[in-house]
Amino acid sequence: RLIDMGVEPFLIASTLEAVLAQRLVRRICPHCRTVHRPPATLLQQLALDPREVGAREFFHGRGCAACVDTGYRGRLGLFEWMRLTEPLRELVVERTSTQALRKRAREQGMRSLREDGLRAIFEGSTTIAEVVKYT
Repeated sequence: RLIDMGVEPFLIASTLEAVLAQRLVRRICPHCRTVHRPPATLLQQLALDPREVGAREFFHGRGCAACVDTGYRGRLGLFEWMRLTEPLRELVVERTSTQALRKRAREQGMRSLREDGLRAIFEGSTTIAEVVKYT
């Protein structure tokens, strides 16, 4: 984005320490949170195979007075954090494509918004629908 705005790549590489992306998703209401089995189509939207999911539990809110019958209460942040390492700085200076930069960052341990969303789903904090909608 900074290059698109006219900032020279060498300036970005020498000054940028990290990049943080965030999305807010609705948190499942703790008062009416219940276990449910999501349909296979919803799992497919997250590229999850029903066989891989196994006996894992998924949750949603049924709706109650505490959440005004929405099933959600509060928000939860999903984060993607990319620290600029020397190899990534070199890619920025070389004006490498976003896809190549992202691939290299993931090789170095960056967790994507979608992966952080999966973590929140598996913890029972939010729903598959919320993660699909915002990532």
